[in-house]
Amino acid sequence: MLREVHPRLLLPLLGIAPIFGYTSSVAIGLIIFDLDGTLIDSIGDITHAVNHAFHPCGITTLLPGEVAGMIGEGAHRLIERIMEKYDLNEDRDYLVERYIRHYSAHLTDNTTLYPHAKKMLDELALYKKALLSNKTETLARRILDAFSLSPYFDMVVGPDTLPHRKPSPLPILHVLSALDMPPGKAIMVGDSEIDIMAGKASSIKTVAVTHGYGRQGFEAEADFVIHDLRRLPDVVKSIP
Repeated sequence: MLREVHPRLLLPLLGIAPIFGYTSSVAIGLIIFDLDGTLIDSIGDITHAVNHAFHPCGITTLLPGEVAGMIGEGAHRLIERIMEKYDLNEDRDYLVERYIRHYSAHLTDNTTLYPHAKKMLDELALYKKALLSNKTETLARRILDAFSLSPYFDMVVGPDTLPHRKPSPLPILHVLSALDMPPGKAIMVGDSEIDIMAGKASSIKTVAVTHGYGRQGFEAEADFVIHDLRRLPDVVKSIP
């Protein structure tokens, strides 16, 4: 239902005032990035954590390709999807706890930056940047620190930052308000339909990155599509 309401009408729910007086013709000033599948390839570590979590259930052989199609909406939803797939009636919270504990201890064992991620961020140095992930802010910040990416971002938001997560527009609206940026000057960059839905619901433009974990065809609803992070600066600078 949130996506049927104009974003400005949702701002009071966050206790913040709408930003008025801008037009969508103003050039981009803020780039909001997803993390997993967009800036980092983390599916190996996520898969290891999933197999560890489900070991008591006799499930230890899930492959990255299987897990990739289930991520994007946070740890609880990931565990729920695997439970549904295997028709399990285990204690979900227990499995989530096992997953988070293992993942937190092996956060970047096999995780890598996508090619050209840092070069792209350097080229966009003059733009404000926020990271918006359905991974907790705590874990997202640890990953940014591990890859020396923290200095690039003005703000990091996760589901432990606000009681809302993508595809809700509320996290994006929170970022817009905190960084004093109107929707017409912001763009959302992500690798899944969750990112595109959140951007559309917030009335900001969207860029689909196809090298991540999004379902086939998710990019159809995006305003722009890139297959290589090197293309993002050109896209951002082309928006009037």
